[in-house]
Amino acid sequence: MAWYRDEWPVPRETSTPSLRMRVLRPEHAERDYAALMEDPAALRVWSASSWPADDFTLAENVEALAEHEREWERREAFAYTVLSADEARCEGCVYINPYDNSQWHPRVAPASAAPESDEHAALVTWWARPSAAARGLDAELLAELMRWLRADWRFSEVFFLVNQDRPRDLLLHRDAGLHEIATAPSIDGATLWHLFRLPDEGPPAA
Repeated sequence: MAWYRDEWPVPRETSTPSLRMRVLRPEHAERDYAALMEDPAALRVWSASSWPADDFTLAENVEALAEHEREWERREAFAYTVLSADEARCEGCVYINPYDNSQWHPRVAPASAAPESDEHAALVTWWARPSAAARGLDAELLAELMRWLRADWRFSEVFFLVNQDRPRDLLLHRDAGLHEIATAPSIDGATLWHLFRLPDEGPPAA
């Protein structure tokens, strides 16, 4: 059985007053590349990897975005670009992948980290470029992601993954009411990841 069933429609976009989220495609490469290279070192911390290198090229980014689009069409993973309201500028990206329980067990002690069934569960990661975060757009994006994932998708459960070395991201997820359920070290022990679960319902209206 497919991770996201063929009969389930896959949302192509969503928006807020300040942001437009679209399926990530090669046509977004130049805008995406500008966002990536605003602070590649910050993204290397975000991903706990060597990506993107300082010499990462636009041509490499075009191919990376083409692969994201192919994954989207095959329903293997869903990547979205986050654009400004006029779509002139990329403010960040969102990645929705299958939740793989094997990456948390047995290295993660809390049993709550494992859903009853992860067959249709999603693991979400996302980033906003520093200049977007400085304007509070990262908080706006996270709030919309939580609403969108509840309203328009059919995942059995949704989890968010956050790097310990991104304190603002950790605070945003905690303040948004996501349930922090586990931590796990990276394979090399250099990074501590925090796993959050999306509650079934949002907080009550004030």
